[in-house]
Amino acid sequence: MDPLSSFSLVNVDRSIVGFELERKYFHYYYMFNEAHHLAELGLVSFEAERYRETVECYEKAFAAKDIPDWMPDEMHLYYHLAAPAWAALGDREAALKCLEEAVEKVWTDFARTVRCEEFTSLHEMPGWKRLLKKLQ
Repeated sequence: MDPLSSFSLVNVDRSIVGFELERKYFHYYYMFNEAHHLAELGLVSFEAERYRETVECYEKAFAAKDIPDWMPDEMHLYYHLAAPAWAALGDREAALKCLEEAVEKVWTDFARTVRCEEFTSLHEMPGWKRLLKKLQ
């Protein structure tokens, strides 16, 4: 079903006014800030296993200057999502760096970090054990 077909405020044929449905979106949500938009796009990309796109979105979000007041409280989650994407791409150093940044920004979910399959390649790195000690 076309998600716009139930829009009841204006019940017109969209093609008459020049609108064409180009793609069906994962969800509809208004992004009022570029950093927030990039972070959400990173999440959707991660869920679709598009890891290169994921890390590109998060790197841009981390570098953004105009971050909403509430967003710094969520940065630990974004760094923790960027880490397995880097690991899946084979960049263990970048993955570990993102994990360290997540912990520094108050990431505390030890169990989620340990059971993440993408982090298996990090288990032999010296920084992995140091990171786990910080999380415990």
